[in-house]
Amino acid sequence: SCASNVSGTFWAYSTTNFTTLTATPLVDNGDGASIISTSSACLKGDLLYTGSVSTAVSVYWGANDGTTNRASWSNVVQMGVLPLGTFFTNITGLSTNNLYYYRCCASNAFGAGWAPTTTVFMTVTAGRTHYVSTNGMALFPYISWAAAATNIQDAVDAASNGDSVVIGDGTYHVPPVRGITWNATNKHIGVFSQNGAQNCIVDCQTNGRGFTLDTGQATNDIIDGITIRNGETLWPYPPIVDDIHGGGAIFIRGGSPQIKNCILTKNRAVRSPGGGYADGGAIDIEGNASPTISHCTIMSNSATHTGGGIHIYWSYPIIKNCVIRNNHNGGCYGGGGVSYTYISEGVL
Repeated sequence: SCASNVSGTFWAYSTTNFTTLTATPLVDNGDGASIISTSSACLKGDLLYTGSVSTAVSVYWGANDGTTNRASWSNVVQMGVLPLGTFFTNITGLSTNNLYYYRCCASNAFGAGWAPTTTVFMTVTAGRTHYVSTNGMALFPYISWAAAATNIQDAVDAASNGDSVVIGDGTYHVPPVRGITWNATNKHIGVFSQNGAQNCIVDCQTNGRGFTLDTGQATNDIIDGITIRNGETLWPYPPIVDDIHGGGAIFIRGGSPQIKNCILTKNRAVRSPGGGYADGGAIDIEGNASPTISHCTIMSNSATHTGGGIHIYWSYPIIKNCVIRNNHNGGCYGGGGVSYTYISEGVL
């Protein structure tokens, strides 16, 4: 800068450099594909920068990734000139249970800009199976081993009524406190291991229980072939006072779910200092429930209050062909293996 008056001319002490912005547009794929069905999907993107000139957007898609080579893509949707912000387009004619790719491109008089990466999505099938694997690609809705979820809750959330979740070999962790759960007023699902409980392990890391089934799960809600270990519930627990006091591995309130071919071990129901109840080191069954527990091994679990293995309260379970051993309760309350309290009946 320079300033002049009758006394003379004065310049700034130094020269400052600057660079003008490029007018090449910036675009990305937004939050990805949504509303994915067996044959259609909604592809989203965001136009981030236009250089204040008219900018046209195109969405390239297909069964193969064409990267930033227009000629390598099998399909394109020309969106025309768009303002800054979010845009979307619906595509149809897709094949069921197929992987698809898309990438957005924006062009103006100064050049073309591509989204930084290609987005991958998969079409769905009705009455489907959702997969979980330690090395899956985590592509919603997880309906092949390649696209498998890497945690069980994601696959459970993706499942609809009548669907199944199949878990591959490995060790998995669960959400804290309540563990894996689903709303049985909306759907009934089965959760199965691929190769049995010896190969499929849910390790709760003493951060809560493995499964919570408290929305009226029925006989077509199934947990089959899973090891659940190191579950721990603490009572009282202020956020969920009414149900967290028991069931280190599984808590059941109401309904009639099936627990089959599982190994429940090293789970605990713990009473915190100050008193309260801590029942059912492995399984706590309450609220007029009538589950069937069969061909399970329930061992080395403990409860501060009662029912080191299983606690049954106002409920009517069927427990058959199970091994229940080396479970412990704390002190004088009884029921190291199985404890019935109040008016409870069952078949054991």
